[in-house]
Amino acid sequence: MELFSTPLWTVNCRDDFKKSISSYVQLIKRLRKDGEGHEGDNRSSINGWRLDDVNLRDDFKPVNDEIIHGLGGILADEKVFDPSKTYDYRLESWINLTNKGGFNAVHHHGLTSISGVLYINCPKNSGRLLLRDPRPAVFFHKLLKKGTEEIAIEPNKGLMVFFPGFLEHSVELNKSNQDRISISFNINLAPK
Repeated sequence: MELFSTPLWTVNCRDDFKKSISSYVQLIKRLRKDGEGHEGDNRSSINGWRLDDVNLRDDFKPVNDEIIHGLGGILADEKVFDPSKTYDYRLESWINLTNKGGFNAVHHHGLTSISGVLYINCPKNSGRLLLRDPRPAVFFHKLLKKGTEEIAIEPNKGLMVFFPGFLEHSVELNKSNQDRISISFNINLAPK
């Protein structure tokens, strides 16, 4: 028996969406050049650019639709969700563009039901997603065979990662010469 496990889901975007990803890279770069969003250090992001309220933009509707499609898959996980229930949801999404030398400090998304990331541009060595074990004792008790402090997820274009909003996470330093671009999101669920 395992106690107090924390769910994590990885979902590959549909092929038709993956084909459109390069157009989003160009759109995001244009929006930054046009002065939208916020440069510099924002919340947990250090040395980058952020554009909020992507969930409200028509030009990113297919991105948000892809996130919701992925959500449908994880709601089918009967180990976590009751299959007899349906859920209302509220999506909030934003763009994180991290320059060379940038990173995301350890943080969590509070009482959000599900948080996650969709990778748009992730060159080699641009930084892995690090998820911290939520059990504080693990950090002090190194004798646990399965005990670990962090799990690393290697980013891949078109990969989505979903996890509970309470889970602390960070992103490693971008050591590549290119920008790392992702769409981060929060989803609040309420049973109907």
